[in-house]
Amino acid sequence: MTDPHRPVYHLMPERNWMNDPNGLVQVDGVFHAFYQHNPYGALWGNMSWGHARSRDLIHWEHLSIAIRQDPDGPDASGCFSGAIVNHGGVPTMVYTGVRGDDELCCVAWPEDDELIAWRKYADNPVIKHTPQDVATTIFRDHTLWRDGDFWYMGVGSGIEGRGGAVLLYRSTDLIDWEYLHPLIVEQPELNPESALISTGWECPDFFFVGEEPALIVCEWDGDPVAVSWYRGEYGDQRFHAVSKGVVDYGDCLYAPQTFRSEDGGRLFFGWMREKRSDDEQVAAGWSGVFSLPREVIFHEDGSLGFVPAAEVMGLRGDAQHYMVSDGGVSTSAACEIEVAATIPVELSWPNECIINWDGEILRVQARDEEFAAPLNGPLASDASLRIFIDHSLVEAFLGDRIALSTRVYREDACWDEATVKADEGTEITVWGIASIW
Repeated sequence: MTDPHRPVYHLMPERNWMNDPNGLVQVDGVFHAFYQHNPYGALWGNMSWGHARSRDLIHWEHLSIAIRQDPDGPDASGCFSGAIVNHGGVPTMVYTGVRGDDELCCVAWPEDDELIAWRKYADNPVIKHTPQDVATTIFRDHTLWRDGDFWYMGVGSGIEGRGGAVLLYRSTDLIDWEYLHPLIVEQPELNPESALISTGWECPDFFFVGEEPALIVCEWDGDPVAVSWYRGEYGDQRFHAVSKGVVDYGDCLYAPQTFRSEDGGRLFFGWMREKRSDDEQVAAGWSGVFSLPREVIFHEDGSLGFVPAAEVMGLRGDAQHYMVSDGGVSTSAACEIEVAATIPVELSWPNECIINWDGEILRVQARDEEFAAPLNGPLASDASLRIFIDHSLVEAFLGDRIALSTRVYREDACWDEATVKADEGTEITVWGIASIW
């Protein structure tokens, strides 16, 4: 029986477990999305890198497993998160191998131009231990960038008593690495009540748009705390944050990874976590899905924004236009809804989901949970509220200021009609979206 809660237009494997995006890259016009994957079941375990490719960011072809654990290698307990960079024309994978309690930096190279088969470096790991003068709490997940003659790599970490951190290394060949110092250590003055909130930072992503640096981290204290962005100043290979914000105000997006497309844009995918029980996930035979591709926006006020990538419009089917005076709005389990952000509006699906924009705060109520996102800057005059429903996944975007995502497992799996509260004459557009598979 087909699972009515399974998304149909988001990237996910054919079956089994998916989590973090890894090694996102575009090569010769082809987008490659690797991801944490359990090939053998719908729950976490047997960490390998799954692989899919696309020419348009929305229609995907599944490929074979890129790398998997080697029982005799430094990744005997799993091939965990990492990145892919172009080193001298060769896409090079840098990932976290885990062996028992050891988190080890490893590399691999493709054996073909399509990035399907990969060869691990025979002398892995390339970083065999944590810095000896740093009391680390975790040591995993890699973000890389080129500056002059060197590759620089940040490793997600934490320092006992000081909170989350990104530790900085450099290399000329991605094999021999020199530890430098922390790129950044958690700055509690940017946190609520100036308190430390992390024991470690997972999945760091340090990048530039032009000369502007930014960092995204997953704040972690044994369980996920938040996914935050930082903007600030970079000099002498150190990053000092001056502003901080929320990547997504919901409760399911985690481990986003950005990448630079060949046209110069900065895009990302994130992992959308499940909220069903283990038994329900096993019965369904799958778990986890990617977000829609999102573009990173640098605002002049020092904040970051995240919007659906332009390619997402290619998902739209036929449009239906409604005026609020028409009554209810016909929707479906796979659709996009758009209304001008200048108008307060509420859309509701009985007993399951309410989405409300009052001009100051975007709220999404999913059964007995509510998520609230305050407007953090001016909206463009043509800004809109865009809502994407894909069976159990809801992603809402308010202009380029707010992203809010959650999971809604409707008991009847039906999204056929929304009740609308708004000023009479408010126009709402709904597009159906077909399965990408």
